Amino acid sequence: MTAFLQYDPSLVSLPGHAFEVQPRVENVSGQGGLLLAADSDVDGDNVDEQLGVGLIAPESRTVPSGAFVRITFDCVGGAARAPAPDDFACRGESSNAYGNDVPTVCTVGITPAR
Repeated sequence: MTAFLQYDPSLVSLPGHAFEVQPRVENVSGQGGLLLAADSDVDGDNVDEQLGVGLIAPESRTVPSGAFVRITFDCVGGAARAPAPDDFACRGESSNAYGNDVPTVCTVGITPAR
């Protein structure tokens, strides 16, 4: 299972670059396995604006439907407004143990920090 999350760096940020963001990503799928996350620059402006998250589940196990990961972003100080789910674009990809594509839906929800 892999999700690619594009975000607006004028609203939210993740400290660090590439794999340094790993501590900000938590597996909430209920499925163990190898979870990797990396932040990247997708348009060449030297500003990270996409997070890729992948979960490799042990053979013969599936990632259940529902929440996949929780990502802790920092709000950007001085931003004109708080981020909303529509400020994020999410694309998911998944396959089974045989490498066959599995239909995937990716959505974003926001929970404000307490």
